[in-house]
Amino acid sequence: MRSISAPFKPPRFVRQSQSDQGSGEEEKEDVEISSSPPKSTSRSKKTAPTRIYAPISKQVDSQPSQPSQDVPELRQVSGKKYVVQYRKVTNKKNKTWDGDGTLEISDQMVLKIDKRRIVRPLSKIDGIIKFGGFEVEIDYEVESSDQPTQESQPKPLLRGPSRAKRPFTKLTTNVPVSEEKKSKQGPLYPIEEDSFIMKSLSPDHKPVIIDPSLSKHLRPHQREGVSFLYEGVMGFNDTTGVLLADEMGLGKTLMTITLIWTLLKQSPLPNVKSVGSKVLIVCPVTLINNWKKEFKKWINLNQLGILVLDSNTKSDLKNFKSTRVYQILIMSYEKLHNCENELQEVSFDLLICDEGHKLKNTNNKSLKILKSLDIEKKVLLSGTPIQNNLNEFFTLVDFINPGVLGSFNQFQKNYIRPIEQSRDVNCYNQEILLKGEEVSNQLSELTSKFILRRTNEVLSKYLGEKTDLLVFVKPTSFQLQLFKQISSSVTYTTENALNMINLYKKICNSPKLVNGDNLFTSLDLSMKELPVASGKINLLIALMIEIHEKKEKLVLISNYTKTLDLFASICSKLNYGFLRLDGSTTSAMRSSVISQFNNTKFPQFPVFLLSSKSGGFGINLIGASRLILFDNDWNPATDLQSMSRIYRDGQTRPVFIYRLFTTGCIDEKIFQRQLMKTNLSDAFLDNGSSSNVFGMDDLKDLFTVVDTDCNTHDLLECPCTGDGENMDVIASASSEPRSEISLGSDWISAKDFQETPSKKSIQLALNDYRHLKDNYHDDILDKVKKNGISYVFTKVTNNDNKENLSQE
Repeated sequence: MRSISAPFKPPRFVRQSQSDQGSGEEEKEDVEISSSPPKSTSRSKKTAPTRIYAPISKQVDSQPSQPSQDVPELRQVSGKKYVVQYRKVTNKKNKTWDGDGTLEISDQMVLKIDKRRIVRPLSKIDGIIKFGGFEVEIDYEVESSDQPTQESQPKPLLRGPSRAKRPFTKLTTNVPVSEEKKSKQGPLYPIEEDSFIMKSLSPDHKPVIIDPSLSKHLRPHQREGVSFLYEGVMGFNDTTGVLLADEMGLGKTLMTITLIWTLLKQSPLPNVKSVGSKVLIVCPVTLINNWKKEFKKWINLNQLGILVLDSNTKSDLKNFKSTRVYQILIMSYEKLHNCENELQEVSFDLLICDEGHKLKNTNNKSLKILKSLDIEKKVLLSGTPIQNNLNEFFTLVDFINPGVLGSFNQFQKNYIRPIEQSRDVNCYNQEILLKGEEVSNQLSELTSKFILRRTNEVLSKYLGEKTDLLVFVKPTSFQLQLFKQISSSVTYTTENALNMINLYKKICNSPKLVNGDNLFTSLDLSMKELPVASGKINLLIALMIEIHEKKEKLVLISNYTKTLDLFASICSKLNYGFLRLDGSTTSAMRSSVISQFNNTKFPQFPVFLLSSKSGGFGINLIGASRLILFDNDWNPATDLQSMSRIYRDGQTRPVFIYRLFTTGCIDEKIFQRQLMKTNLSDAFLDNGSSSNVFGMDDLKDLFTVVDTDCNTHDLLECPCTGDGENMDVIASASSEPRSEISLGSDWISAKDFQETPSKKSIQLALNDYRHLKDNYHDDILDKVKKNGISYVFTKVTNNDNKENLSQE
């Protein structure tokens, strides 16, 4: 056996008598055909018998190999061609494939690798086949028209361990098959009683069956989601773009992977093997590793080629384009900007945009590049598709389904203006109100064909009890003094509004945090050393001690890294071990930190410090059963995502989620204004009410400190006494249609009219909560109620018939 890389070896000689007689058995060996003449050596000067040099290739040709008698199946593969993987023979423990080549079967086996051509006698084609110094494994059969050219020979495969043996199947491509084969084609998987079969538009179509290895893990809402995605990209509703807007935790990733795998493997058309062969997944850079892990979790990677775009952008893209090794390309939004030209040369069949709300701005460069790729089938994943206004909503919809809403000017005229006019707090014209509601319903109906939105309530049947607690805390006397001095020293303008908001939020968290604040420093207030203590900090410490006494783990979340630093110092003083994840945590460390927290038992690392800005899936903190959201964000979606970290698949304990607000201060007012964005999203995604919401009060109102036990409860004008009873009045008021609100006269001032929609909007959001002033129905809060708690709103999600269907 001779290695391809071995030095030249002169051909063996044949004695004249043997050649004439044509007798004698030749030793069969693997041969690399070469026409090179033998080189002369010093031995040629010595006397030697007469020899006739014959090239080895001629010796093999003169005696063609025959199929062995013990492998009769070789007669059936004669004349066929296969794409194979090859590697050099090695004793390494973890072997990798070097590339792809072709194998032709006739009266012998011919291996073609790059410009090499190696032959050997026929043998079994199962498993690993040896060709000289190479090992070969068959990948799939190709028709003569499918044979790769030498110029497009695959280069490297995926880095990593050797692939296991793969099924002897053809690669799924859009290659038409002959008429004779059409009648023989059937579904890829057998149709059984529990088979998950996609909807078909025609009786002539083949059944498309979801891979049973995936479908057995899909819950009912996920099966609905896969069907919606499939029908959307296949054009069942005359569109080929889909927006999957499910809230976090419902399995958007699993549903998307199921769709990708189905399109790569199957097609309903009788003359097409699959719908797609190249898929582009674009996501934030922090989520790339999560996508890789999810594919590895759900799909056998021996049957799928995934390329993650890293530093070698141009060469990697060239390999992705020219080979059949890779079907999926994963890259970040930032990477798009560096390889726009190279991407233009690749023909993609499907585009997946994770965290797709990043494309909401029409001037976004990533959006422009993705539009230029002209990919027909698109799936956009986002739990927050409407964050600010309908202009952004139009941008996202027009990207996935161009023209479905008309031009922007048409959309603005037909939808935005009527809806915004009807939602204006100064609007009291009944015609405008009714017109706005009608147009809003039309928009919801139109977009429901390609937008799917489900909330976390879907998970309630699979998880246990969850208690949401809105905890309102009185500010300390020092906080009130600080607010008063700043208010008297600052002139409120739109220019300094953002700095003022940040300054007031810091004071709500802890006065200590304003050290180093530019605006505060410029005021030159005569203040002694600023204390750490605040209403929320005092309550937080008491909560942490009680939760630790119950031997439960806690997730502590803030918007600010400086606040997380403060939490870290508190943990150290309490002698509590903690782990931390924020923007400075590398992608490689994220999984390790999360796994360490979930898998270690109490009391090791009883606290997990988390930045609310560390988004993306993969942050599953089911090791904890208690969560405290210390401060809130202008965007309600950020808070909703943060609070869902512990109420996820695999959670076995009752869950308690605490949101802390400094009552009467900017904390509480931001929470009230979150309802604007929440209701806007509800109106078009959840088919919720499109009634009016908060109008934006004067800027000065944000910085006004109200002396009250709970400003939110005051706005409700609730008749309860804080005992959680008499909620029927609130529920009845919140269900009252907007058009039936009595306006009293033909004209009403904006100030007076503002009271009605504001109260109604709060009622809509909080009518499921009980209002408690003393007995909080939570043993931990009951123990710490002397630490400044003034009011608690509580809501319990209880599921006595929990289905234990964990997606392992």
